[in-house]
Amino acid sequence: MTALPPDVQRKVRQLDNDVQSIYELLVTIQVTQQRQGNRLDELASDVGVLKSDVGVLKSDVGVLKSDVGVLKSDVARLQAEHGAKLDAILDLLRNREPERPGARDGQPA
Repeated sequence: MTALPPDVQRKVRQLDNDVQSIYELLVTIQVTQQRQGNRLDELASDVGVLKSDVGVLKSDVGVLKSDVGVLKSDVARLQAEHGAKLDAILDLLRNREPERPGARDGQPA
């Protein structure tokens, strides 16, 4: 076999080194992509949990809205009830004869 000129040998060695460097970079990229893929899987799982939690919160908010509606209705009913009682008390007080001075405890003045 004939010997290659030194500049061709140098070029072949350089190309061989370049190929080895490319393979090393590809391995590094592969490891990084695997790590990122694992992290993405973890994040996808976390997002699933959060989505479920948001669903529960939406349901709870719906229950709270319903409860607030019931409370508003109860407050309105109580206001009407107590308003009517207060009106009746005021009517009684307005229609009552004023008390004479000294006429207390059923004793005439």
